[in-house]
Amino acid sequence: MNNTTNNNNTNNNNNNEKQHPFRIMTQNIQGLNSPSKQEQILQTMSTNNIDILGLSETKLIDRSSRLLYKKNDKYIAYFNNDNLNSQGTGVSLIFSKVYARNIHKVEGYKGRLIYADLYFKGNTKLRIVQVYLHSSLSYIRRDIEDIHNKLNDYVEDA
Repeated sequence: MNNTTNNNNTNNNNNNEKQHPFRIMTQNIQGLNSPSKQEQILQTMSTNNIDILGLSETKLIDRSSRLLYKKNDKYIAYFNNDNLNSQGTGVSLIFSKVYARNIHKVEGYKGRLIYADLYFKGNTKLRIVQVYLHSSLSYIRRDIEDIHNKLNDYVEDA
């Protein structure tokens, strides 16, 4: 009798739309300028049912990121770039359109930080933050402290 119950539950689950847990992933992409890499990102999200993907080191400028994924019917992307120094900077958040309707605000800072506030039922707020910190202490200490202070502001304001 238990086998019948288990089989019925399995059949019912197969009839429902595919369910998966809420998945967030982050990746240092080391440049998002090539069309093949841009497509691989979307394939990875689709294959692994990634709902939100944070990217660092996109190496993009506003002009190129503005058009990236704009006509995609499954995903929506937000970028924050440093137009004066695109090498070693650039962050992005890419959302499945299922969650895009929950996005309330997106803000970024100096191509190093980007966050999105999502609002859900039950007065639930979720802030997703993608960070790309300086990889070397050879940068001006003031610049490093500036990014850390802004990150602290973003976390405290969440």
